[in-house]
Amino acid sequence: MPENNIRILIVDDEALVCWSLSRALQEEGYEVSTAQSGEEALDIMTEWRFDLVVTDLRLPQLNGMDLFREIKRRFPQCKVLMISAFGTPQVRDEAMKEGVLRFFDKPFDIKELRESVRSALRTTDSTV
Repeated sequence: MPENNIRILIVDDEALVCWSLSRALQEEGYEVSTAQSGEEALDIMTEWRFDLVVTDLRLPQLNGMDLFREIKRRFPQCKVLMISAFGTPQVRDEAMKEGVLRFFDKPFDIKELRESVRSALRTTDSTV
């Protein structure tokens, strides 16, 4: 089981996705918070330290790539995984080149996402 002080932020404009991912990761022993927009995520991140963010690509106003860039600028130690129902090969390549550790197409296998979370949290390189 992971240490209790590992914090993960889930960012998705669909409440059901936030709820289901939050539940799955809490079952792994992580402390999980959720946000339904990039702006809300950044507000939460100024209040709490997060080890990992799982964000959707398509978000209202501030999209997932812009959120990722802002996280890297303001919270460089935080790792990011991205999910999307609209990921193209070009978008996935851009995200990975910029430092997103893994890109998941919706629908995704929750077991695979959990393993990527575990891998991202135990390594400092981008082999997730």
